[in-house]
Amino acid sequence: MTARLYLGIATALGLTGCGAPQTSVATSEPVNALAIDLSVTGDGTAALAARCTARNVSAAPVQVFDWPRMPYLLDERGTLVVLHGISPPPEDRDLNAIEIPMTRTLASGESLTFDAPLVPLKLHSHYGDEPAGTPHHGAAAIVCRVAHGATPIDAAARAHTTIATLRTWQQIESSPTMVVRLP
Repeated sequence: MTARLYLGIATALGLTGCGAPQTSVATSEPVNALAIDLSVTGDGTAALAARCTARNVSAAPVQVFDWPRMPYLLDERGTLVVLHGISPPPEDRDLNAIEIPMTRTLASGESLTFDAPLVPLKLHSHYGDEPAGTPHHGAAAIVCRVAHGATPIDAAARAHTTIATLRTWQQIESSPTMVVRLP
């Protein structure tokens, strides 16, 4: 009778077996919508550039920026970042009249490919040219990041979109970091 009592308690607590669960466990982990590939073209030449390809690997279309000034090239603590998205605004600038980029649809399976020249190395963000900082020569870490969102930003949506809401809208996917050799 004691074994039956323990079995009843174990059953009530959901501790009845050691086998595999009967149903799969759902997680709240976000699934990447974009697969980001980074490569280097023109290695060892004045045409040295980072080439980024973002492929929509989700079943649903996503919105990506469609803006002629992108991609941007940033220095993030010594790592070069090719960004097809919006970086945090600088704290020392007045941002009353900042451009809000529009988007386009990237269908499932479709890719977005772009190049970022690395020679001459000119850092710039959505807010303008970046200070020269420490010169980059020789081996440098580089990564590509691409922003996407679920809802389109068209001319009408731009009128009521701020940088803060834009930064909340965008989800950023990254490539693996690689090393490039700068002249």
